Amino acid sequence: MTTFLILSVNIVLWSRTSELVDAAVAQQQIECGTAALLLLTAAEEIEEEADSSEAWKELCDFSWFSCSKRAKDEIRLGEYAHALMQLFELKGGVMYTLFPSPRYASRELGYLGIILHDAGAYRSLSGIEAVSILRSVMQLQ
Repeated sequence: MTTFLILSVNIVLWSRTSELVDAAVAQQQIECGTAALLLLTAAEEIEEEADSSEAWKELCDFSWFSCSKRAKDEIRLGEYAHALMQLFELKGGVMYTLFPSPRYASRELGYLGIILHDAGAYRSLSGIEAVSILRSVMQLQ
């Protein structure tokens, strides 16, 4: 499973893919900085030399959600889903359109079948799941 995820994302995330995906997949609970670096790299919104702290600061500059966390803190599913939907300009349903928030972003991705398990916005997410969700969204594009 892990090999499939790494190979499928390698096609899209060019030069830094293997070490970035390896770092993400290795985390039981993905950190904010790693998630931000993964998302911003996939969306081509960050310099190749950037590290996870710089990526987290950059993602926070978009101000889609409260950035009271540090790059080493774990990111919640809803925060990840919300950033992903905003970066890739995904349209949501009625509730997400009216109230674009982490809660409705995770519910929307659950409804679309991108999040395969519990789509609760406040739960932890593993690195493998983060990469899998990103891969599914990129296939929609």
